[in-house]
Amino acid sequence: MCGFLFEFSFSELSDINNFKKGLKSISHRGPDNINFLEFQNARMGHTRLSIIDLNQRSNQPLTSNNLTIIYNGEIFNYQEIKRELENKGYKFNTKTDTEVILHSFDNWGADCVSKFNGMWSFVIYNNKTKEIFASRDRFGIKPFFVFKTPNGYIFSSEIEPLTKFDYKLKINKD
Repeated sequence: MCGFLFEFSFSELSDINNFKKGLKSISHRGPDNINFLEFQNARMGHTRLSIIDLNQRSNQPLTSNNLTIIYNGEIFNYQEIKRELENKGYKFNTKTDTEVILHSFDNWGADCVSKFNGMWSFVIYNNKTKEIFASRDRFGIKPFFVFKTPNGYIFSSEIEPLTKFDYKLKINKD
């Protein structure tokens, strides 16, 4: 079980300390590594519980070309998808399902999720176009919380990090 926190703003990002507090609040989800990246209008944080490919090269946020991902879950058929992508010329630097998701999105776009058998929630950020793609598994096994701010969005694998920002939360239980 990993944890993630993503903040996107159309104008300016919130106080970095709020983001760090939010990320720290989910450190129990991933005690093996805590890391974040900041872009012009986005921040991506991840807490890792190392299960597949224990090497540090597999820590997240994970970037390939202009795409960066934060992810929680497991894609059970990632080896088969990886072979298909290798046949298309993709090279892999890790042995993780995370990198398979990233290259799958690069190859098939949003349709990549139709290939996945598993449980997941993730956010992919295109560092060049400033576009976001987010997905949760079909049955909602892996949590994915969304908060609309006045200037953008915050996504997280738990509600607690959302309370660390200077916004009033209104929970929509529907």
